[in-house]
This record gives sequence, C-alpha cells and structure tokens, in this order.
Amino acid sequence: MNNVRSGLSIYDYYRYPFPKPSNVEYKQSFMSKLAGDLNSTSLYDEVSLHTSVNCKRLGKPMNYTLDDVNKLKYLIDKHFRINFFIDDLPIGELFKNNKLVEYNDDINSKSSEVSSKSTEEEEEEDTEKDHIYLGYPIGFKYNSKYYLYNHLRIFINSSEVSTTDSASTTSDKGFFTIQSVNVEPYSCVDCKIDSGIGVEISPELFDDGKIEQLTIQYTYSIQTHETTTNAKPAQRWSIYYVNQLELSNIAIVMSFVIVLAVSACLAIILLKIFRKTNSKTYTQLSPDDGGWKSIYADVFRSPNNFMTFSIIIGFGVQIVASLFILMVFSVAGLTSIATPGGMAIASILIFSFTGIFNGYSSMRTYIMLGGTRKLYNSVITTTLIPFTILLLMFIGYFQVWSNKFTYGASAGTVFFVLAMWLFVCIPCSLLSSYFVRTWPPAEYPVRTNPIPRFIPMAKWYQNQYLHMILGGAIPFVIIFTELSFFLSSWVLGEHYSYSLSFALTFILMVVSIVETNMIFEYYQLSLENYNWWWRSLLGPMITGLYTFIYFIYFGITRIETEGVGFYYFMFSLVFSLLMSLFCSSIGFLGNLWFTKKIYSTLHFD
Repeated sequence: MNNVRSGLSIYDYYRYPFPKPSNVEYKQSFMSKLAGDLNSTSLYDEVSLHTSVNCKRLGKPMNYTLDDVNKLKYLIDKHFRINFFIDDLPIGELFKNNKLVEYNDDINSKSSEVSSKSTEEEEEEDTEKDHIYLGYPIGFKYNSKYYLYNHLRIFINSSEVSTTDSASTTSDKGFFTIQSVNVEPYSCVDCKIDSGIGVEISPELFDDGKIEQLTIQYTYSIQTHETTTNAKPAQRWSIYYVNQLELSNIAIVMSFVIVLAVSACLAIILLKIFRKTNSKTYTQLSPDDGGWKSIYADVFRSPNNFMTFSIIIGFGVQIVASLFILMVFSVAGLTSIATPGGMAIASILIFSFTGIFNGYSSMRTYIMLGGTRKLYNSVITTTLIPFTILLLMFIGYFQVWSNKFTYGASAGTVFFVLAMWLFVCIPCSLLSSYFVRTWPPAEYPVRTNPIPRFIPMAKWYQNQYLHMILGGAIPFVIIFTELSFFLSSWVLGEHYSYSLSFALTFILMVVSIVETNMIFEYYQLSLENYNWWWRSLLGPMITGLYTFIYFIYFGITRIETEGVGFYYFMFSLVFSLLMSLFCSSIGFLGNLWFTKKIYSTLHFD
C-alpha cells in the first residue's frame, strides 16, 4: 500500500490488520526490488477469464481490537491506498474523462459519472482520457464517522489474441489476454452494496465495556468482460498513463517560443561579429578598439582552482551522456512501466559505462588549462563527486530503512550499485584518462599576456551575479512542466509518459542553456571582464538552485512529509546537484566554443 498524498510512505500490506494467508511468501526479483515493489501471496483465488464471482469471502472474519481500529483510522486519515497485481497488471480505480467515481451524500451511492453502459456504448466511446489510478482507498470518513471498505468489486477486461501460422493463413484462436483491471471498493455487510449499510469502525463501539472487539468480514466479487478490440498486449499499459498531452503541448510550444526569442538575440550578436569587412579578413584589430576585442590577451588566462574546475566538467559531461542515452531508450519505449525497475537498472548501467566520458573530459580540460598532476586528477575525478552523491543517498535512506518502507534499498541493491561504481565506472574513467594524458593541449586562437589586465568596475545592472540569476531562470522555465510531472509520478503515485515530451524538453533545455550563456558571456566580455571560466560554470548552476527550491515547495504544499521528510530533502538535494552539474558542463562547453570562435575572427598584422 502507499500513501496517495505521500507516495514515499509505502508499507508492507501485511504489516497492518488485513486478511492474510497462514503462510505469507514474498517473491521479489532484482528488478522488482529496484522498483520498490514487494510482491507476496494473497487470499484471492485464481479465476477463469470467462467466469464471474458474485460474492466470495476473503479469508476468515477479522477481529479488531481498539488498537487495530486506531491503526485503520490513521490509514484512512492519511489516505493510504491498497495495491496488488493481477496478471502483472496493477489494480486501481478507473477515471472516465479524468473524473473518478465519486460518492454522493448517501453512503455507497455512486455518482452518475460512470454509470453502467452497454457493450456497444463502451466500445464506441472515446477512451483517450481514461486512465487507472493505482490502488484503492482503505476507507472513508462520513459525518465524522469512519467506514471501512470491506468489499471489492474487481472488473477484468480481456480480449482474444489470434496467432497466425507463418506456413498457413489459418489462425489459432482461444488465447486471451487481460487488457485492463479496475476495482471499486464498498463498505457493506454480506456484499449488499446497494443497501446503504456501512461498516463503522469508530472506537466509540468499545466505550461501553460490553464489546471487546469488532468483527468484520472481507469479501470480493469479480466481473469479467470480453472486448472485441484488437489492442496489442503491450498497449494495455497505456491506460495507466495520465493524459497530460494537452498540457505538455502547451508547455513545449511556450518553450519553443522562448528558445526562438533567445536564438534571435544570439543571431544578431553573431551577425555583428562575423560580418566580413573584406574578402580576406574578418576584423582588423585597431589599437583604439575596446570591448571584447581589447581583452584578447587575457581572455584565455587559466582560472584559479582549475583542478576542481576540470573535475566538475568531467562529471557533468558524464551526466549529459547518460541522460542522452536514457532519452533515446525512453523514446524507443524501453523504459515503460511494463518493466518495473527498468528505468532504475538502465540508469545504473548507463551511468556506470559513461564514466569513460568523465575521465576523458576532465583530463582534456585539465591539460588545456595547464595542469601537470595528471594522475591525481584522474583519481579525484572518478571518486570525489560520485562518492559524495552516493554518501548523500545512503544517508537519506536511513529514514527509509528505519520506517521499513518497501522501497528501501536491500543489501543486494547496495552491493550492486557499489560494484558497478568500483568495477565499471572507475575503470572506465581511469582508462579514458590514461589514453588522453599524452595528448597535446587544445590550442587557443590568441596568445595570453603574462601580466593580467585591469578589469573595469561594473555598474549594478552589469553585475555578473545578477546575470547568472536571470540566465538560470530560462532553462528552469522550460523544464518546469516536466519537473512537475516527474514529482507527481514519483511522489503522488501517478504515471506519466516521458517519451516524446521528455525528448523535446531535453533538446530545448540544452539549446537554451547554450544560447543564454553565450549572450550573457558576450555582454560581460564587452564590459572587458575576461574572467569567464567560472562564470560560464556557475551561471547555469543556478538552474539547479531553482530546481531545489521548487522541490522543497512541492514537498511542503503537495505531500505529507511525516516519516519521509528527511529522505525527500536529501533526494531533492542530490537531484538538484546533478541538475547543476548537468547544466554547468553544457554551459561551459558552449562558451568555450563561442569564445574561441569570436576571437578567431581577429586579424593581426
């Protein structure tokens, strides 16, 4: 079960007083452990796809004490939901046109939003806006009294699958697949869902001293329906995705307009720089020239602490490469919810093998800046930031382990992550650093003056830190909608499709980071401020700061942080750090190309 307002609070179903088998067996694959799914046996009997069950008891009657009732009330107040699987499909409540079946003023009377329809009407209606919200609530509160959902109606929709022999034109029929499973919970006695009788679980029942315990019988019914649709088995997962297409389209169009405006500004700057004065040369440098041209002898001066600088670049490039490959996999449909834990295992494997980009980028940057401690750079690059990230995640998981949440990393998972880092990521990074350590440094288009030039005092509106704050806001605006979908999916238990919208947002974000950084960099160079190295790195990092602030705001306003507050804070911190490193590496590489390009246009006699 999980908390609908705080999906991070996920407990074992049998931890609380619910019907359970005499011998509970847990069956978890490594993939399900990564996904945080705790699969166990249940009391529900196997049924045929063509056989309906009107009313069947779920185990023996449950005898609740006062302590048990208080636990159930707590679960109802915190909006916990029960989850289980049928044919590897998670059950849930069905939404029609983005509206859930709701209760009217009378107990157990359903609203007319989802009334029973004929088969023909169900097959002809538009189901694009239908989706299943995972799980079902434990109970509800009505007129200050608590009622327990002790009866569950299970609806199973199946369709026939025909397989055609390659050597003939005949089809072998008789094979069926489950297309969807949805449930409707009720509070009733003896399966009388229309009687208006609710099962009250108020502790007031225990006050008179005569009743020592409350006895409740759990029941269920199953209704099967065979559809005539020819949907593929893989398409049955589409109903679990919330329809966010309209909102995603609006966000993508707005992001495209923003990027288009930034591109127009950059195009004006480039046209001004690269227009030719004659057929042979671009720009003839004059002693009276000011602005960015006058600092040509200082612009490629190596920054302070370039060891740390190169380490940040290396790890950031590794993140960029990992996200790009994950984006390709996501668009190809290889990381859908049909494979629980698929995204987690793909992220771990891809990130480990992309360590080769970490060592290469860090060493090349370090050599370019004049570094000589190459072995030290190789070791620190592959250990410092990854170890810090893993340590922060490990600290955050202490709260998960202490509360015994089902998604807490097991010893096998921890060992697997450490093994991939120690035996895959580190060797890949060290090997790439080793092979490029003897390469000559990248050349600059101009030579550097040994004596630093004086940097003029800037006015308040020309302050570089103010520009960093403004520049970091543009990429954040572009990814804001996707961040909201991600948090809703992770925290609130909703499922969203990250394929095409994620890819477009990823591309627009990268373009906005590069172009925004170039524009502000050109402005600072025009003010004769040649300290652009760290500025090109720290400016895009502000996007990560905005991300962290939004995560905290989302956690305060949208979820219950009881028991998960520290873990959520640590996860937000780690995610924001990764976002900052991702943006900074892209911003620096774009500025490096831009700076080399514009100073290559200068012509000296």
